[in-house]
Amino acid sequence: MKKIFKYILIGVLPLAAFNCADVDVDDVNTQSDLPNAIYMEGVLISPAKRLTVDENGVVTSFAARAANLVTTDVDVTFSVDTAILSKYNAEYGKNYKLLPAELYTIERTSDVIKAGDFSTTPIKLTIKKETLEADPMTRFAVALKISNTRGLPILGNNAYQIFVIDRLFSTTAMCQRGFYMHYLIDRTSDWSASPTYKEWTFHYGMKIDRLIDNQQPPCGRFYSRITSNGRLQYKAGGSDDP
Repeated sequence: MKKIFKYILIGVLPLAAFNCADVDVDDVNTQSDLPNAIYMEGVLISPAKRLTVDENGVVTSFAARAANLVTTDVDVTFSVDTAILSKYNAEYGKNYKLLPAELYTIERTSDVIKAGDFSTTPIKLTIKKETLEADPMTRFAVALKISNTRGLPILGNNAYQIFVIDRLFSTTAMCQRGFYMHYLIDRTSDWSASPTYKEWTFHYGMKIDRLIDNQQPPCGRFYSRITSNGRLQYKAGGSDDP
């Protein structure tokens, strides 16, 4: 009986220790006596955030966050870092280049997490519309990191954020009235100054007022036609052979 009691007692001790060390999750960000560190807000799921730039540019924001409430003011400094972008490229198999400094603005590069709070106020990052004119063959990004704090350590793996730049390129469209639709690219402009694209997509839409057999809108080596019963043929090649 003594041996059985001893085993039961040994089993109870770890359970009691676990209960004493348990922290109620409802108290997160309301306790000031827990271990604390500073990290970039929103990066725990992914360090990358995608931004789509159009003719108006794009505006986003970032902030630093403490794991728990801070007891004193914490000064936080941010910086753009090429080494961080290189690290991200190596880890995720990307080839992003740092966006030139003249194509973006950062509202400020330092802020304070006030005592009793857990985050800085949001800081604006503005990507200018002129980014659309940058080299179209380069994928750009802005790599921001927490470079310094006063009062608390930085959570290293979560101390940076990569803002990946996607761009919308616009070209002219044609309006064709008549039976045949044959589009020739205008080569009268100075094509030597035009960029060369390794990858591209040609997209067109057709609004048909009435359907006629063999209505053919070819473009280069891509061939398509619509028949009077509403069927669509689309293929590579420039003839009507099967």
